[in-house]
Amino acid sequence: MAKLRDSHKVMTVRRAGVARGQCIRVTPSLFTDEADLDRLVEALAVVTGTKTG
Repeated sequence: MAKLRDSHKVMTVRRAGVARGQCIRVTPSLFTDEADLDRLVEALAVVTGTKTG
């Protein structure tokens, strides 16, 4: 979560789910635009190591 915030300016909240374990909550708002969502997808790919190219 800190890497998403510090490196990519994406704010998240860590949740502990009873049924499925740990997760990260991302809540877009009314003012979230397509560029913000693109930045989120890019940041998740970098953080998870799934970014290609």
